[in-house]
Amino acid sequence: MIGFVSSLSVAQCATSTSSTLLKCAKPASTSRSTSRRPNLTMKAYTLEVVVGKNSYKIPINSDQTVLEAIEENDIPGVDSSCRAGVCMTCSAKLLKGEVDLGVAALAEEAEREGFILTCSALPKSDLKVQFNQFDDAYEFQYGKYEQVVKNKDETMMGRFFTK
Repeated sequence: MIGFVSSLSVAQCATSTSSTLLKCAKPASTSRSTSRRPNLTMKAYTLEVVVGKNSYKIPINSDQTVLEAIEENDIPGVDSSCRAGVCMTCSAKLLKGEVDLGVAALAEEAEREGFILTCSALPKSDLKVQFNQFDDAYEFQYGKYEQVVKNKDETMMGRFFTK
């Protein structure tokens, strides 16, 4: 992604030589979180990621989400989808440390059990997270609602008369 300096037009930059292009373009932020959460006192932490039997220790900055740090370090076996803190695909169990949950739409039950949504969780200390916890996290997040639907009587009589 390239942003243009206002002193030159987009057309001038597009038709310029590579040496002039460097004057036209400024590098875009590599982290989505930086533009959303300006942080003047960025801190560096260590993130330990457990995926199955494998464990990885990687650096993470206080302005990076857990998922961004994982993707930046190419850790295999970590899924994501919506990146909005809703779908539970990137859920993980927080084994150690403290996070700011950000904009995650996480149920209180799931939060109490130590689950986080890595797409919106920002570190407040060194962390250790365990992946492949989707089924448990999903159950705490949505299980109680699915049970209500399973118990609903969908017959014609069931729609009009409750037991």
